[in-house]
Amino acid sequence: MFKIFAGDKDQNQLEALFEVSKILAQNGIDMKQPAIAITYGQIAEKVGNTLAEYGLTADRLSDEDILSLVQKIKEYLGSEDILSWPQVVRDITENTQVVADLISVDDSQIGNDCPMDGDEGSALASAGFGTDEDYGGGGDSEF
Repeated sequence: MFKIFAGDKDQNQLEALFEVSKILAQNGIDMKQPAIAITYGQIAEKVGNTLAEYGLTADRLSDEDILSLVQKIKEYLGSEDILSWPQVVRDITENTQVVADLISVDDSQIGNDCPMDGDEGSALASAGFGTDEDYGGGGDSEF
């Protein structure tokens, strides 16, 4: 894939960073102002990267959700060891209810209609590997 910017960031990460930063700036938060010993810009980058890792864009969250998330991160960083702040930001972002709802998969929505046991409806048969009856042997195997 062609990357517009050189470096470690892909396009989704840059877009998410920009969107989170834009929302914070539009709400009067200076990106260079320290949130504690960490700037809001650094927090926005880590939140944006975390969202992008899950294929989410910042527009999936409301402005209020992002502001609430950043406030929660700021409060936590004020009360805990900030040496591990990137992990703290990532953990809080992933475990915020609105983000968790977007990245979680409900097992009841995933169909289990394709068994792996080699019958005609199995995933193996669907992939062209055939059914149990297509292969000889069976009970006489040493395994």
